[in-house]
Amino acid sequence: DLELCVAPHVDHVASEGFCDAWNGREGVQLPPLRGATAYTLRIRARNEAGLSEAAEVTVRTGPTVPGAPEPPRVSRRPGQLKLRWDLPEDGGSPVVEYEVRVALSGDLTILAQLCVEGREVKLAGLEPGCSYSAQL
Repeated sequence: DLELCVAPHVDHVASEGFCDAWNGREGVQLPPLRGATAYTLRIRARNEAGLSEAAEVTVRTGPTVPGAPEPPRVSRRPGQLKLRWDLPEDGGSPVVEYEVRVALSGDLTILAQLCVEGREVKLAGLEPGCSYSAQL
């Protein structure tokens, strides 16, 4: 039998920081792991005489998709809107662009779809008296 234990990586992992991830013969079932996080895996063999010393390896999970931005702050001027938003959770990898969709309020037709590298966008040429919705 093999025993696999998992713990988030720190310089000196105390044995109480490990949890049993698997203790059997069919496969490995790990607990949910966070993206872009280093984990230490400790593997030991067991037979009727007892348990071996552990072999350890550190692995890093890949990044996950970023979190959704919070609703943007809106400033208005005649014929234009300026949207600004805060940086969302990046999932372990820098956010490189945002997709902004603009439609008339209550209408499903997308008037504009923009890819924006920064955290603000100015929408100009808007019709006075119309209500618009924007989605990040």
